[in-house]
Amino acid sequence: MSDNQPIHVDVGTWVRVAGSAPGEDHFEEVFEFVTPSQVDLVENKLSVESPLAHVVSQARVGDEFELNTNTGKVEMRLLEVGRRGAEND
Repeated sequence: MSDNQPIHVDVGTWVRVAGSAPGEDHFEEVFEFVTPSQVDLVENKLSVESPLAHVVSQARVGDEFELNTNTGKVEMRLLEVGRRGAEND
């Protein structure tokens, strides 16, 4: 996906993010967006209706944002976006 295009988050979209939360080490994770019935936090599969999906749909690659979670604010940077099954996956 082009870095300058708006991100359309739907089933099969994946994102690579980096970030940190208060009191925790820096992290880098890949999350895949799935239907609500397919959510699996162990496998980093989040709902297309999740807070991260909503934030990502308004971001561009390289953007930094804060995400409020049940354990506090997490600062993140959107590093990469793709689609499962696309050529570059």
